[in-house]
Amino acid sequence: MAFRSVLLLLAGIACGLAGLAPRAALAQDVDGRLIYQLEVTQPGTRSQGWLGTLYDDAGRAIATAPGTIVETRVGAFENLPCTHLWSQCGFLRVGMLPVTAMSGFAALTENQAWVYRLYIHGEGSRSEGLTGVLLQEGLRIFADVGRRVETPLGVFLAVDNGGKLWGNAGWFPETWN
Repeated sequence: MAFRSVLLLLAGIACGLAGLAPRAALAQDVDGRLIYQLEVTQPGTRSQGWLGTLYDDAGRAIATAPGTIVETRVGAFENLPCTHLWSQCGFLRVGMLPVTAMSGFAALTENQAWVYRLYIHGEGSRSEGLTGVLLQEGLRIFADVGRRVETPLGVFLAVDNGGKLWGNAGWFPETWN
């Protein structure tokens, strides 16, 4: 009987923890709806590459044939094939390649996981804008206006919307102009 009670208690704790997972996931969505993600694959290896993912209005990853170009609010993205582990592939913004070679800060951190996420907020309203988020090892990099950061994903520039609800803020790849 005691064993069964312990199992029920553990099951209750597991259900309670599972109930927290959706709230934690929602907390990451405070920047709006995710529309694009670019991440370093195989960080710290000779097979290090990139993978870009576009998301539709329902939050699903867009799947198209390699070579397909998809027009978005932030420009055209081409689906490049992932021919090797070290490929720069998936959806990359047209004209994004080549990127500035890494040096200094980026060269020191190239073995770390980097992720860039682009969110749209205030969608369909007069307050619509974009927020670019840069993560290093899962931690958000502070976007101080005018700051420039070199990463294995290229160089990113910090922009600010002056505290307004509309406009763009956060990190944007330098090659996106």
